[in-house]
Parts: sequence; structure tokens; C-alpha cells
Amino acid sequence: MGPAPAALEGDGRARGTDDDIGFFLLAIAPEVLRPDADVAAATRSLFGTLVDCPSAPGGEPVRYPGWREAELAAERRRHGIPLPPHLHAELTALGLLGGPGSPR
Repeated sequence: MGPAPAALEGDGRARGTDDDIGFFLLAIAPEVLRPDADVAAATRSLFGTLVDCPSAPGGEPVRYPGWREAELAAERRRHGIPLPPHLHAELTALGLLGGPGSPR
């Protein structure tokens, strides 16, 4: 199920537990494949370990698919969706933004 938390204990030298850390995740009815397992806890552990992996020197932090989209969705919920001025003006003129009784 991906790198174990112990993979982060490597020393960076060749043939250590931190060599070639990568992952592939495919979940097909995990509760059927692992009926007695706490799949949610195992998944949290897997992705927690992934984001704790050190990045390559000078590289971006390690993230998994969907991470940026989740960050962006949370940011949009907090601050709204930015619109270019021309689009904002067009939507306002159509009564779709900013006027009394307009949907928000």
C-alpha cells in the first residue's frame, strides 16, 4: 500500500529504505478486499507518509494527485472565485452578479 512510515527513516544513501519511494494506488471496493481492515486509517497513513517524504533538493513538496485541487477548492470557498474584470462586468450587465435579487 505504498511507502511505509519507516521509509522516511533512511539516510539518503544508496540501498537504504528511502530508495525509490513511489506509489500507485488503486482502490476497488477496499472493504471487500480487506474486510477486517480500517481502510480509512490505512489511507490516512499512506497519504500522510507521502506528504512527509522529503522533496528533491530544490524541489517542490511531495504531494499526491488531487492535492492542489483540494487546496484550490478550499481557497475558493473561503475567498470566492476570482473573475477577470471584463467577465465580471459582463456578468453584472446580464444581472448575474451584484444586483438586487440576482443569484450570488
